[in-house]
Amino acid sequence: MEFDGFFSLSVLNRISTAMTVIHHHELSDTIFLDFSMIEGWDPAALLWLIIGLKHFREQDFFVRLKLPDPSDMKFQRSANYLMRWNFDRALERVDRLDNILIDEQIGYFNKNLNYYRPSNRGGEEVLSNRLLQFCDLSQDNHEGIDSNKINYFIKAFSESQLDNIVNVKTSFTKEQEYRFVHNILSEGLKNTKDHPNASFGMAVASVLGRTNELILAIADNGESICSTILNAYNEYNNISLTPEWYNDAISFENIDNNIDTIRDVLDFATKEGITSKPDDHEGMGLFYLKQDTLNSFIKPGKLRILSSSIQIIYDSDNMKTPSVQKWYTSWKGNLLRVSIPLKSK
Repeated sequence: MEFDGFFSLSVLNRISTAMTVIHHHELSDTIFLDFSMIEGWDPAALLWLIIGLKHFREQDFFVRLKLPDPSDMKFQRSANYLMRWNFDRALERVDRLDNILIDEQIGYFNKNLNYYRPSNRGGEEVLSNRLLQFCDLSQDNHEGIDSNKINYFIKAFSESQLDNIVNVKTSFTKEQEYRFVHNILSEGLKNTKDHPNASFGMAVASVLGRTNELILAIADNGESICSTILNAYNEYNNISLTPEWYNDAISFENIDNNIDTIRDVLDFATKEGITSKPDDHEGMGLFYLKQDTLNSFIKPGKLRILSSSIQIIYDSDNMKTPSVQKWYTSWKGNLLRVSIPLKSK
């Protein structure tokens, strides 16, 4: 499978569907994904790709990757982004690099980073470094999400990393900076701890120059938000959707008929005061994250949540009730993608 242009979540949706079908019908035990002509990356799509690769590898289904050539000027920025992002560290959580990269690219990440490239206007131009490297939130024994790593990441980010990615003084007020770090970043990271059976969690932040947005992406491979909030949803609405119903509803064959209900359950998790924990009387994490994303910056931001075979999107046109899209995957997990518009230069 060959791809070009920008590697977005919509591109990954097509890939994940094809991979799931190939694996489900046992059409092959190996698939090759040719990303050599990708010119830009959505960091959220990269995180969700890693979650999928890990799932398939655990099912003895192999995925081999071909990445952009860093010696090709057209794709040099794309290759450098992967290197700066420490994409190799993320891949190594899936398998050894020689089991993932094509044979010709085994030493791909051993090359020195280039900080400049020839400019079409003459001289050299700086390759963008406006990203936060891949951050592994997992315990060292791979048996859960590490609270200490979450706290360390929040502390490091609040002290210096945000200003390394964006010019804070011109992009955010002090209050906006606080809300991003403590209500969006912090609550999004802590949310991964609420997902049972999560053995792997990741976070990354980056500025997308093509849209002038700050992107925060957080992913884990735990049980879905919907499954963890289902009991609270039942109690609040005085209904009885069972785990068996839920598992059947999100299947490839049935998701179309149940997509609105699954959207409502996922949306319920972002309401004020809602929590999956009976003894938790606060339950404000996703609520704060959603509210500040939509209301605290120069323009409404956008929040995407991928879970349970769907993607819901909150933005300026869908602030109360999210739009919904089918996203069929065979792997468990959750992805939060926050995009914050920045001031024009």
